[in-house]
Amino acid sequence: MENIDELFPGFMMGDFGVLCGLPVSLSLSWVLSVRCQLPIEQGGLDLSVILIDAVNTFDLYAVSSVARKCGEENFSLPSGAKCVKCG
Repeated sequence: MENIDELFPGFMMGDFGVLCGLPVSLSLSWVLSVRCQLPIEQGGLDLSVILIDAVNTFDLYAVSSVARKCGEENFSLPSGAKCVKCG
C-alpha cells in the first residue's frame, strides 16, 4: 500500500485505530494487520499487531490468503496469539 499515509493522515507509528462500518473495513483490517507484520524487506513494518474483532468475523483462512498474496507462504498466527470471540 504505497499511499497508506494519505489514506490515514495524522497517524503516527504506535497509534491506535478503529475500523468499522462498511464490509471493506473488515478486509482492510486483515490486509493492514498482515502487512504490518511483514519484514521491512517485504514492504512491511516488522511490528506486532493486536486485532480485536468485536463482531466475530475473523477468518484465519481469509487472513492466510491475504498473507500469501503478500508473499508469506507459511503464514500462521504467532504462537502466543489467542482468538477470543466477543459477543
